[in-house]
Amino acid sequence: MMVTSDQMRALEATALENGWTEEALMEAAGRGVAQVVQAAFPQPAAVVIFAGKGHNAGDAWVAARYWLDCGWTVVVRGCFPCAEWRPLTLAKWALIADRVVGEVPATGRLLLIDALLGLGGGGSLRSPVREACGELNALRRARHAMTLAMDGPTGVDFDTGEADPAAVVADFTATIAVAKRGLLADGALACTGRLAVVPVPVLTPSPDWAGAGAGVVLTPEVVRSWLPAPAPFDFHKGQAGRVLIIAGSRGMLGAARMAAAAAVCGGAGLVTVAVNELIHDAAAAGLAPEVMVHGYRDWRELSEVAADVLAVGPGLGLSANDSLVEWLAGDNRAAVMDADALNAMARSRRSGGRVAVMAEKALARDRCLLTPHPGEMKRLLEAWQPDLLGASRSVQAQGFADAQQVTLLLKGGRTVVAAPRCPLAYNTTGHPGMASGGMGDVLTGLSAALMARGLQSREAGGVGSWVLGRAAELALREGEESPDTLRATVVLSHLGRAFTALRYGII
Repeated sequence: MMVTSDQMRALEATALENGWTEEALMEAAGRGVAQVVQAAFPQPAAVVIFAGKGHNAGDAWVAARYWLDCGWTVVVRGCFPCAEWRPLTLAKWALIADRVVGEVPATGRLLLIDALLGLGGGGSLRSPVREACGELNALRRARHAMTLAMDGPTGVDFDTGEADPAAVVADFTATIAVAKRGLLADGALACTGRLAVVPVPVLTPSPDWAGAGAGVVLTPEVVRSWLPAPAPFDFHKGQAGRVLIIAGSRGMLGAARMAAAAAVCGGAGLVTVAVNELIHDAAAAGLAPEVMVHGYRDWRELSEVAADVLAVGPGLGLSANDSLVEWLAGDNRAAVMDADALNAMARSRRSGGRVAVMAEKALARDRCLLTPHPGEMKRLLEAWQPDLLGASRSVQAQGFADAQQVTLLLKGGRTVVAAPRCPLAYNTTGHPGMASGGMGDVLTGLSAALMARGLQSREAGGVGSWVLGRAAELALREGEESPDTLRATVVLSHLGRAFTALRYGII
């Protein structure tokens, strides 16, 4: 769920009325942020805290106490005299004041903390906060540092997402208790970065709370509840589902390989890749040993291949044409449609006549998950709903899903999953290092496997996008990769760790 600033203040007021103190809330928030940081940075590093004078800074002093106890170096950049600080903020500062240092280390990894303004800190920035934001952003650029915003980036409106030109650019935002509505807006994405919701149970409303905004933030708690149930001991591969991946063409067999490997890693019992018979041998030579390969001359032959879920599109190239769309229209199995399958659907729909009807029919299946990137989404909208072309990503995704009665996963920096009559779901994991070829192919295979294991298309898309993003994070944290070198095949190798992180509550 998500809340406005006023709703968050109301939750805090209720907690205070029920016997909680401001100090107890500050301790809970600061401890939660410290845990988020330590999960992302298992080895102690240097942290530079840019602090204001309110309780947001107090939360940072609580977090700093934990970091100092774990061997971190803490540097402080305050932009107001101590005499102007809130009393509780000053009291928490007194507990660490003699342990911080004044100079930023000249070398080594830096983490920058934005604790300048908290709830309601949006709008036009004024001095000295504006200058502090500039110093923080400059240090991030100069030292290739990572920035974490506490509750939300300073200069971003928590309700609208509008960002001041001088707003803090965060790589990671640890928002307290409940996601703030504005942090999920398109305009806030570049400043918010990866989003984590810090659990503070006393400030977390019940799922049916009437004040919550429409939308689901894919926190570990939410996504964990969507995972397939643990399998019984007598479980066998036939019960784990069959996935038929229709992907790859000459020069683009890598897409089929990655989708197939992801389907295997996603737990599908049996995975088959279907390719044109002319490239059968080349495909078979490159596929994982666990994957079967089926050669075909005509799409219609694939109706005879046993499968619970189809994964259609990655790397099909020009072979994805009207005849593919017509075949899909006559096949009612659950499907994940991506890449060239989506492009073919859009072309057929724009052509009009019989093939346009076939494109409509191809979407009319019980479980259908579309996974476009922004370019593919534009083509779908041009074909079906051009009136949505200028809308926000969330409006585009939900509008298309409602009108066509399908589930749509719109990829991007903040992937969203839309389904008819369901709240829009916002993914929280991932990083810019994922902006390379093959990530979407992995997501297609992974989502298809989850659907084959029994998940509905919305839950499969949500779990798949969260796990993929988390695997990419773990590849940087635990491997020898950087955002510059990260590849989809490396992310594949970290899917198991990501599932484990999800199951056992590791942020």
